[in-house]
Amino acid sequence: MVKTPTFFLTACEPSGDRLGAAIIQAIKAKCPQANFVGVAGPLMRQAGCEALFMQESLAVMGITEVLKQLPRLLKARKNVVETVLNMNTHVLGSDSSSIIYIGIDAPDFNLYVEEKLKAHGIKTVHVNSPTVWAWRAGRIKKIKHAVDLMLVLFPFETKIYQENHIAVKYIGHPLADELPLEPAKTAARAALGIADNEKVLCLMPGSRGAEIKYLGPIFLQAAALCAEKIPGLKILAPMINEKRAAQFKSILPTAHSSTEQKWREAVNAAISIGNAHQVLQAADAVLITSGTATLEAMLCKTPMVIAYKTDLLTYLIARAMIKIPHVGLPNILAGKGIVPEILQAEATPKNLAQACLTLLEQKENMRQQEDFAELHRLLKKNAAQEAADAILNLAN
Repeated sequence: MVKTPTFFLTACEPSGDRLGAAIIQAIKAKCPQANFVGVAGPLMRQAGCEALFMQESLAVMGITEVLKQLPRLLKARKNVVETVLNMNTHVLGSDSSSIIYIGIDAPDFNLYVEEKLKAHGIKTVHVNSPTVWAWRAGRIKKIKHAVDLMLVLFPFETKIYQENHIAVKYIGHPLADELPLEPAKTAARAALGIADNEKVLCLMPGSRGAEIKYLGPIFLQAAALCAEKIPGLKILAPMINEKRAAQFKSILPTAHSSTEQKWREAVNAAISIGNAHQVLQAADAVLITSGTATLEAMLCKTPMVIAYKTDLLTYLIARAMIKIPHVGLPNILAGKGIVPEILQAEATPKNLAQACLTLLEQKENMRQQEDFAELHRLLKKNAAQEAADAILNLAN
């Protein structure tokens, strides 16, 4: 009898929601009878995943924010384990059914769940490796007890798993499949009503509330400084949802002074929702926070300046633990500094503006874009299909 697999997916962040949706669609194409439930964001829900828990309630950033939310997160983690075990009792009552747990990113949440479930004989897959190659390498021991299969998105990640005898597969990145090798800049500008000769700076201070809290004000001030140097500079700020857009707008001051008025004018166009790829392809440069969004900008071939700032405790702990020279994904993938990184105390409006102006004046654009195209080809492997094949093989 053909098994009817049930997949419980957990995605705690928007980037995981995108990965989960792509994998669900690829599994459905090969196994239409499969069932999908779990911790799901809007894209996974749209792809057919029944949300037993909402992803939006679990997205937090930074050590201090995690500490504040810790009781709620620990309870949610426990609830997920209990839910999957209860499902397992009912689903596995028949030889025709099976259940697989797929944890997407969020290692502090998912590895705990995966370890508990694996101990009960439930097969577990983790998608998107924790950064054991950058910091907290000791987690590899926990991963070995928690994960039946690790699916990694970047080629350099396989080595540490092979050395520790953990089943691993490099699948590439779904965004590298989704986005074209040649960016559609002309079409994107036409759709946004931007003339070919206009200079465009994109601001992407993050998808989480704490990121916008720390980075939003300095990004806006940097944009105002750029606008002083480039008359008519168009500022675009794509936000992930209405909540983050409202938060970003709230940073703008009431124009009581000429400086504040210039600040408001510098960002007066352009807060939009859910069209980051289009905006990135239209932009001449992007000022962007470190994280998954830098991969999107790279794949859109948008020259970028990476910035990051958080509370001092989180930063000091992270700086002590990180064992690699770069924090931005383009630089990590390239193995060298192809994109400027401006972090913490150095992330001042003046420094960010100077770096952005270099790109807007096209002094470094071509070099970055050539490096981005090479990295795009490296990551383009039909990731969702590769993941679906590996997961279904494990299910069977």
